[in-house]
Amino acid sequence: MLLFLVGAAVLVIGGSVKAARMQSSAARGLDVAEYRECLTDADREYIEDSWQNVEGIYQHDPAVALDVAHNTVASVLEARGIDTTRIPEIHETSAPAAEGPLDSQQEIRRQLLGYAHIVNVLTDATPHP
Repeated sequence: MLLFLVGAAVLVIGGSVKAARMQSSAARGLDVAEYRECLTDADREYIEDSWQNVEGIYQHDPAVALDVAHNTVASVLEARGIDTTRIPEIHETSAPAAEGPLDSQQEIRRQLLGYAHIVNVLTDATPHP
């Protein structure tokens, strides 16, 4: 009986600790680096190829480049069963642009830099200087 009570106490305490960790993780959001291992080599290659397209598109139409960047990252992660709304970088990056032409261009650039960071983390690449 005593062994049963000790075992039950360990389960309750262990469950409380795990629940606290989960709440802490949810409060700060999930780290994109946690998903690097979920990706296949084909996923990484697709992301890298798409990012090269984004860099080329940016010269002609920055807003389209931003859409391509978002769709690339989100589609790969979602294909692996990852809820991208729980990843702060993607949620913050896909926020609406600020008003005004100059602010809008700066906002698009800021968001693309956010995606560049995500792409580098997911592909384990070194950022370009």
